[in-house]
Amino acid sequence: MKRSILELDLNVEEKLRKIWNENNFSLDMPIIDLQHIWLIWLLLQLEEELTNEETSESIAQMNFIISELINYTTEHFWLEECLLEFTQFPEEKEHVIQHKRFVEEISRQINNKSENRKIQISEFIGFLKNWLFGHILIEDAKYKKFFIKDAIDSKPFFEDLIKNQKSIVISKSQANLYNRICGLDSMTEVISKDIAIDVFKVWKAYSLNLKIPIIDIQHLWLVKLLVELDKANKTMTGLNRSGYFQKTIMEAIQYAKDHFTIEESIMREFQYDDFNRHFKSHRNFIESINTRNMQKKEREYSATIGLINDLKEWLISHIAIEDKQLSLFLKNHSAAMAEFIYSKKKEGVFHIQPAHIRFYLQIRKM
Repeated sequence: MKRSILELDLNVEEKLRKIWNENNFSLDMPIIDLQHIWLIWLLLQLEEELTNEETSESIAQMNFIISELINYTTEHFWLEECLLEFTQFPEEKEHVIQHKRFVEEISRQINNKSENRKIQISEFIGFLKNWLFGHILIEDAKYKKFFIKDAIDSKPFFEDLIKNQKSIVISKSQANLYNRICGLDSMTEVISKDIAIDVFKVWKAYSLNLKIPIIDIQHLWLVKLLVELDKANKTMTGLNRSGYFQKTIMEAIQYAKDHFTIEESIMREFQYDDFNRHFKSHRNFIESINTRNMQKKEREYSATIGLINDLKEWLISHIAIEDKQLSLFLKNHSAAMAEFIYSKKKEGVFHIQPAHIRFYLQIRKM
């Protein structure tokens, strides 16, 4: 069986250590350095994929790496943008714009179903290398110099994050890798205790807000399902983890039933010209949920990881791209759409769960 990217590989680790030290990547901010080390690790794993024959296993490995890149993007950009806002870094806006470009590329990679996987991986590796040497060594170095020049101590900011354990996630694999590369034993696993903040991080990083409340309410609940399942898969024992899987499956089925009824009714009412492709995406989502449920019943180990990756792909490719296009189209029909939604809710055709509304209102306050 092929080695997981989370397992120790001495050859890859030595390459990472050489890149890290020779290019002087360290910003002397441990958590940010940890996240940058993890990005280089993922890049090196992608390079390894180029040397492997394309099989179902190698495709699964690629999907897992992309999933980890989604996690990296969510956590790292949230942390860095909070830090820059806290320290009043004068070039914060320009820095955030570069983050958005990175997010767009991740979304494009997920949405790109290229027949030649190796060319796609090669192009993506080139993008990641440009990011490493262009963004981290140049752009990130700017705020490090700013902190030194203005005698800004960033340690209290990071210490508060670790102490409260609310808005930062550090996996055991990330902590162990950082300690090995830096010759330390100080970094430990941190598990966020606030689901709402974790959901908001994904929502913000990938710009999932369509500004259509009835749709955003349901999308937010799906992000919540993903975050809870991902956390359960990493922290719970088998029986509890299986319970969360079944809970997620049932709620995802209900999400599809309620959400697709609303979205497809709106598209029909306003004659959305890309309706057929959008409709097909909805049917593919339902099929993927049924497939994962069947895999779980057949005791396939990959069912939970597969469901997590399916939900991430749905958020980053469908909601962030296809639904965003739909929202742009509906901008010209905002008044008529509001009236249409109101009438359908009054008729009992559109259903929104009270718990979903409460969660949406909680996120809106952040």
